Amino acid sequence: MMDKKAQHHVDLASLLEAYMAGAGREELEGYIRSHSRLPGPRGNLEMAHAFADTVAASAGRDSGKLWGLLCALAAVTAVEAPVNHPGELLPFCGAVGMGALAASDTKFRPAALEKLRALPAQGFAFLHKLAALEDSDVLWILRNNLKKARLIRAHPEETEALLQSLR
Repeated sequence: MMDKKAQHHVDLASLLEAYMAGAGREELEGYIRSHSRLPGPRGNLEMAHAFADTVAASAGRDSGKLWGLLCALAAVTAVEAPVNHPGELLPFCGAVGMGALAASDTKFRPAALEKLRALPAQGFAFLHKLAALEDSDVLWILRNNLKKARLIRAHPEETEALLQSLR
């Protein structure tokens, strides 16, 4: 009997093969959603890791089509897949897939780095929208999470600007 991660590898390889052969991405996205473990305490990181492994193994075979899939997954917005929604794992899988493809096929490294560096800007834009809601509970959550040292270190200007807007 296979463990769950091994089963994810088999299932995702089959779905990715079907996509590369011309099927739409609906079945692959459906699989990611249905195995996301969301809503729940955390998304299915084992499945996301298996997805990245499967992408890396597929590198070199019509990598342009594979790149298009990863970009589409990473572009799923927080409006389309809100927090704790099964679709929330789609952009995560897109991002880890980009990293896996870039590690396996060096011609994708510059584009992957550009896309991955742009992702935090999308997150901060969403946080600004949340701040505009003027909901005291949401504002409390934002203030407390924006004080985290790793966020301030990684994105000092964006974090400070958002904190200033909350004052």
